[in-house]
Amino acid sequence: MQEATLKVWIADHSQNDAEALASTLRNAGYRIRTTAISSHGELDDKLAEDTPDLVLCAVDLELLPLDKCTAACAGKAPEIPVIAIAEDPDDTALAAAISFGARDMVRREAGDHLQQVVGRELEVARQRRALAETRSEAEENRALADTFLDSSTDGVAYIHEGIHGQVNSAYAQHFGFELPAEVEGLPVLELVAKDDRDAVKKRLREFDKGQLNPEPMAVTMQTLDGNTFQVSILMQEVQHEGERTLRLLVPTESGDPELEAVHDALQKEFKSQRERLQKMESEHRELRESHQILQQEHEELQGKLKAAAKKIQDSKQAAAEMPADGGSQARAAFLKAADTLIESPPENGKAGLVCFTVDKYHELLSQVGFSNLESFVSQFGKTLEEHLDKGEQLYRISDHCFAVCLTRDADKEIEKWANDTLHSVNGNLVESGTHSTSMSASAAVVRLSSAEDADTALTNAWAAANQASEAGGGTVQRAAGGKSESSDEDEKWIDLITSALEKERFQLVYQPIAALDGSATERYVVRIRMLGEDGTEYAPEDFMPAAERGDLMRDIDRWVIDKTLAVAAERGAEASEASFFLKLSEASVTTPDIIDWISATLQGHKGMKASILFEVAQNVVEKHLKTAATLAEGLKKIKCGFAIDNFGVDKSGLNTIKHVPMDFLKLEGAFIAEMKEDPDKRDHVQQIIDLAQEKDIQTIAGQVEDANSLATLWQLGINYIQGNYVQEAEVVLDSEGGGFHWNGEEKQASSS
Repeated sequence: MQEATLKVWIADHSQNDAEALASTLRNAGYRIRTTAISSHGELDDKLAEDTPDLVLCAVDLELLPLDKCTAACAGKAPEIPVIAIAEDPDDTALAAAISFGARDMVRREAGDHLQQVVGRELEVARQRRALAETRSEAEENRALADTFLDSSTDGVAYIHEGIHGQVNSAYAQHFGFELPAEVEGLPVLELVAKDDRDAVKKRLREFDKGQLNPEPMAVTMQTLDGNTFQVSILMQEVQHEGERTLRLLVPTESGDPELEAVHDALQKEFKSQRERLQKMESEHRELRESHQILQQEHEELQGKLKAAAKKIQDSKQAAAEMPADGGSQARAAFLKAADTLIESPPENGKAGLVCFTVDKYHELLSQVGFSNLESFVSQFGKTLEEHLDKGEQLYRISDHCFAVCLTRDADKEIEKWANDTLHSVNGNLVESGTHSTSMSASAAVVRLSSAEDADTALTNAWAAANQASEAGGGTVQRAAGGKSESSDEDEKWIDLITSALEKERFQLVYQPIAALDGSATERYVVRIRMLGEDGTEYAPEDFMPAAERGDLMRDIDRWVIDKTLAVAAERGAEASEASFFLKLSEASVTTPDIIDWISATLQGHKGMKASILFEVAQNVVEKHLKTAATLAEGLKKIKCGFAIDNFGVDKSGLNTIKHVPMDFLKLEGAFIAEMKEDPDKRDHVQQIIDLAQEKDIQTIAGQVEDANSLATLWQLGINYIQGNYVQEAEVVLDSEGGGFHWNGEEKQASSS
């Protein structure tokens, strides 16, 4: 029996129907106070005065459609759960209800189902409130901790990997700084006199190993201007902001008993508050576990939604025609027209395919409903047709996508037409009933001369247009047709690449991978640069696209592999502890004899003792999952490693970890940069690292550019880092003192 009385608003056909729903909830033990809602206007009036705990809405009410009900409730408070009630719902109706914003749909006579759904939604609401309260209390505790830190006359600093994190004013003033922020980010050893640095380093290493000596130690510290002073410092292991942290205390003899008493009182209060926070964090973990159970139920619901969406799509595919405005043809007719242009291209000029997609379609659907949105899209199609030449036809290929085949004098004129048309139609006002909106669309262009078939070309164009729409919309993208494209610019690159392969005008560059556990084993990523005949250096992003279209990637991959093995063999035993990571392109991954070729090449460099690992981009692995798994197993048999690169952008990569054996995975660099500002991406990175640890897979963070990223990655449990913060890539790899060293000054990933 619930202690609190729930406010349940019911919109139904009659008072008897509403009372039957209320009785179902009361029979489940809920204490409820019901309010009848009869129209959209009445709902708006009541929402202006109060907020319900739950809304039950019949799906076929004339005066209060379900989409109006969910939109009104979401406008007041997004957490208000709306449950749709239907006489005999099917998957299609369920999909529509959820697209409107309903949490679920329940058959009217299914009382047990209604009780379970209500219980689930109320539990979710309770967890949200508890989480909000926990976060609020945590912020109060952090504020109290900051107050204690600022009020302390002793210098206090929190150290992360030998780097100053948060410090108080007293600590900054000890060393001649005006503000604490001037100290944060500096290595601890910069404030220690040279003669005592080894002793402080030893304490830092003890902390890393979990063996910190808690006794005070006498050291000589130095200020900003170089003055030194003797002090007995204290290093303690503490929990700071939920993490295991090293606290450094530089005491000050104040001689003021009142200040010392206040200091002691604040210490006791802070300890009490910290214990309370730890208890709340434990309760929050329990709430998270409960939420995971609810998440499983949500995923089952999503499965139903996908099944319903597939059913809708299948029914649309079976339809003979999907008109844009009465003059457009069906998708089948469009594919036939495009295949005709591919098989019989125009004698003079070029043929192209342009695909348009309406931006924010699903957002508009939830706002205005199916009927109004259908009117909007139809008007948009008519506007597109106004820009076609005589004899050209527009085809509607899905709910919000249109396509057209064009012939122009040159490919660039087709792209120009797409840009001009998009510029003209975007921003046009469309109206339906009481609704109006400014339409926006994105587009993609495919050269039909590069297309294998119409279906592939249309699929690629549709995907590119939707990708542009998801990125913000209003732009034109160029999509591949499915076979190697050839242009004058490509021909120039292909000639340059072919010449560079023949005349050895490629260079290898090496970038170190640093271990965060202090391991001394050298690991390097091998990259390639191309030199022009005049000595101009070209980065991979300059020539690789043309190399892919010109079917030269296998040759480039094999040159890199052979040259890397030769370099390692020249150094013999000096390279025995080094590991080299080499990229494999999609062309190499799908080559049937790639393992045999690598094995033969390894045998041809008998002096090579370094470890060789091959890395493949995540999107290539997922495109060829079975082939990639076979490749990884084959590499293991010839004592080579396997890694997945550019990992993390697509959440389906978690399944890849489960199905493809690998030694390393490298997190995509741009994704690492974004996670600092996006907590969801940080949580996703943590999920990847946790699963990798379960599978005994080592993790590498790519493109690490600053100390802040390093500290975050260390907290998440990453094993290795790579990027300009560690060191930029170098062309020459020298051997000195029995190991590989980089030309120039070494840069440490940590100062401890």
